[in-house]
Amino acid sequence: MTPEELWIRYKQEYPESPNTYTAWSFGDSVEMANILLELVLSGRKTATSCNYTLAQQQGEELPEVGQMNIVLDGHGEAKGIIRTTHIEVVPFHKVTERFARLEGEGDLSLQH
Repeated sequence: MTPEELWIRYKQEYPESPNTYTAWSFGDSVEMANILLELVLSGRKTATSCNYTLAQQQGEELPEVGQMNIVLDGHGEAKGIIRTTHIEVVPFHKVTERFARLEGEGDLSLQH
């Protein structure tokens, strides 16, 4: 399914939702995109992070609270819709154990 097709279905069910969305996949490979997508769809991954400085240097758009996101699999197929509910910018050494668990990856530890 394309992002546009999924969005049309979503808006029919939730017409009060914002009128715009972004579409993207997690990670930097087909495999990583699919692994992280499955964690999201299973409910295990409810948070994500990025390198703020690197994102700014590369001109990437940073997320905004309320933003609607269509998550794609590694082949560009639309698989789900998530909404950004909270954004926090913290130095790497201030990332918490709780956040590591919410990221849902590995053994859920901050060390991982």
